[in-house]
Amino acid sequence: MKKIISATLLAALSLFSVTAVQAQDAKKIMQDVSSKYGKLKSLKGDFVLKYTTASGKANESVKGNLALKGSKYKVTLKGQEIITDAKSIWTYNKSANEVQIDKYNANSSFSPAKLFSGSYDKEYNYKLAGETTYNGKPSYTIELTPKAAGGFSKINLYVDKSRKSIVGGKVFEKTGNVIEYTVNSLVENPAIADSEFTFDTKRHPGVEVIDLR
Repeated sequence: MKKIISATLLAALSLFSVTAVQAQDAKKIMQDVSSKYGKLKSLKGDFVLKYTTASGKANESVKGNLALKGSKYKVTLKGQEIITDAKSIWTYNKSANEVQIDKYNANSSFSPAKLFSGSYDKEYNYKLAGETTYNGKPSYTIELTPKAAGGFSKINLYVDKSRKSIVGGKVFEKTGNVIEYTVNSLVENPAIADSEFTFDTKRHPGVEVIDLR
């Protein structure tokens, strides 16, 4: 009996040790990511978004682009724009020519600004889940699990091993659906006017404005 207990305890301690190492390694990797992006004033990139249902059915991949400047960002997808100046957030539906305005809440979603910050200690537990080749690049897989209840169970981030940059990720919703994004290109420190991070109704004649602030 003592031998069995000792073996069980040893296994448990070994598992704890491995988990601790994984957490330390993941933290170091994400600190490197945070350091890299923290030095940038702005960022532009192109990405591909793919949505897979719980049944395994994959929808059409959608191309998009991102402009980021501090906490401000603009995401452009097919027929949709999401823009924030870190005070308000505009969601524009091109086919309906409708824009909804709401107060910006930095903690309400996994925003692009948060994605590239590399710092998730307050909201997520994370560990190094392994290494893989993602979009042709040798990468670390960092698994994030939210500390508070939300709409998703975990997020996998893929970090380029050599450049310490995020090359993609998967968001696993509690419904079983998976949202995957692949970063195809990034431009560091491009010149971006602040006006890019507000929605200009003059550029959208006849737009219906729904202000929820």
